[in-house]
Amino acid sequence: MSIDTRELNLIVQTLVEHHLIDDLCEPIKSGKEATVFRCSGHSDSSHRQLALKIYRDQEHRSFKNDALYREGSAIYRIGGGKTRAARALRAGTRFGKRVQEGTWSAHEWSTLELLYANGLRVPEPVYTTDGAILMELFACADGSVAPPLARARLSSDEAQALFAALCDDVERMLGLHLIHGDLSPYNILWNGESYCIIDFPQTIDPRFNRSARQLLERDIANVGRFCARFGTIEEPGVVAAEMWSRFQLGEVC
Repeated sequence: MSIDTRELNLIVQTLVEHHLIDDLCEPIKSGKEATVFRCSGHSDSSHRQLALKIYRDQEHRSFKNDALYREGSAIYRIGGGKTRAARALRAGTRFGKRVQEGTWSAHEWSTLELLYANGLRVPEPVYTTDGAILMELFACADGSVAPPLARARLSSDEAQALFAALCDDVERMLGLHLIHGDLSPYNILWNGESYCIIDFPQTIDPRFNRSARQLLERDIANVGRFCARFGTIEEPGVVAAEMWSRFQLGEVC
């Protein structure tokens, strides 16, 4: 799992002391950058279940094409990219790696806050501490953890409606100057009736990243490829091109 036990215990203790959770229940997802645990919400909490995402340390993480996502990020724009943090990131020093670890978790937290506040279908962010995020757990009607969309079998009508809804969400994110950058059926949860988009550490600002259009097209192609297995949908390439055109014309909101 590559999560330090002492670090995990300290995070859980902090959350218990803040009356956010009663205890850690079980790991529910272990990915390339983090492990997610299901937690039981404290009696003072409005959530019966919560998800605790704890990032792996730098040595055990393997973000693909990390530089692709970092291009144009705020840490490089502040001070013209000449700050100590920016220089350390480029050099890959030990300090730079610590900066990078904090940057990914802080970026996901701020992204979740922005998207949730604007009504996007993302988990409600609850609390953050160094290298960890506590958020709403998206569950099925029986309380079980909602599985990835990749496991779902959809009717033709469901597939068409889902693709349209996801494209609408992608465009609303674009209007907030965000592109997910790694959207796929594996980081969209499906509870049989609705969905929730997760995993935002790599989101980029399309105004400052030269790969923005490529990432937007890939996100839409990924969900389009899945939905097209079950029904006829709009051509993803056309959807992406028209969306990007609206963005460039300032017509995305």
